[in-house]
Amino acid sequence: MDRRGGRRRRIRPRLGRDAEPGTYPLILILVDEEGHAVLGPLPLGEVTVEGMERLLEPPPTAYAVGVSLGDQVELLGYDLEPESPAPGDRVTLTLYWRALTEMETSYTVFVHLLGAEGEIAAQHDGVPATGTYPTPLWVAREVVADPHPLDLPSDLPPGTYSLEIGMYVVETGARLAVSGSPDGAIRLQLSIQP
Repeated sequence: MDRRGGRRRRIRPRLGRDAEPGTYPLILILVDEEGHAVLGPLPLGEVTVEGMERLLEPPPTAYAVGVSLGDQVELLGYDLEPESPAPGDRVTLTLYWRALTEMETSYTVFVHLLGAEGEIAAQHDGVPATGTYPTPLWVAREVVADPHPLDLPSDLPPGTYSLEIGMYVVETGARLAVSGSPDGAIRLQLSIQP
């Protein structure tokens, strides 16, 4: 509860990227504006941190890309399922990222399928790995598989479409720079079958 207004406040503690697997005590300490403890420590229970296997070698991908974003991350390639999508299909585009450095900023990935006039025909924006693996947890050289579902409109005409892919900061909308792209987007093509 916030003493000033009697409101509840949700706190989401973050573990560091170097957190070791194990069971840890969860302790609450309330502090005032100057950082002095006013209540606690109060034991709340335990938290179990499970180990995570980090992928350091990229798996084979159907499509190679090899484009860096802001000297922080590289899109190595992607897989597409189904490989020959048709209007009305749900397409899963699995992106394979390599962290070039450890990132302090949490980036959101965007995948936009653009229509003939440049309008967004389908899109998916989200924290990498279906929201489970934000970029501040990545270590340098780690490879992350990042699936993004796209629901193709049933009235989408067959043809070749442009896919825009990149990363941005949710709070500001600022995108990571992409070499050769003035708007911070990697451009790929996707063929829609009849």
